[in-house]
Amino acid sequence: MDELSRKLNKYFAGRVVRDEILNARRNFTKGEWIDALMRSIGMEPTQLEQKVKWHFLARMIPFVENNYNLCELGPRGTGKSHLYKEISPNSILVSGGQTTVANLFYNMSTKEIGLVGLWDVIAVRKTVSGLVKLIYPDGEYGKDDIAEILRYALVGRRRVKEQLKKIGGMEFYDVHFSYIDR
Repeated sequence: MDELSRKLNKYFAGRVVRDEILNARRNFTKGEWIDALMRSIGMEPTQLEQKVKWHFLARMIPFVENNYNLCELGPRGTGKSHLYKEISPNSILVSGGQTTVANLFYNMSTKEIGLVGLWDVIAVRKTVSGLVKLIYPDGEYGKDDIAEILRYALVGRRRVKEQLKKIGGMEFYDVHFSYIDR
């Protein structure tokens, strides 16, 4: 058994409560904590690239951030909805059989922006807030940690805006994102 597995067994044996998670986080490095989160959703972290781990973390944000909207697109049977069905009854899942691309992005017959444009989908502030709650539940993080999370959030939001710009025109024209380091 490796060191991470020993730490996981020690701190997550039995029922876990919020204070135990906060205390346990202090005993893990950031990388170990992210790997523990990966294992909590059934993924083997040693088989995942760092970028993929961040994408899986983003899938967990709706469980820690209220009113967080996430859009995952892909073929059926690839596990997109598994996490939401298995972890919490409090998430709302719109699956492929319940909507169309037109409803998601742009309905040409009604000439209206779809759900992705109306709901503030993958929003920067909520993404940063959610990732901080997941990775640093004890509140112990530095400026560089926030910068890393912020860069990830900006890339995700930029991708959504770029797609909306292609279909929505001038309303979504400004896709340049940045932040001011204060």
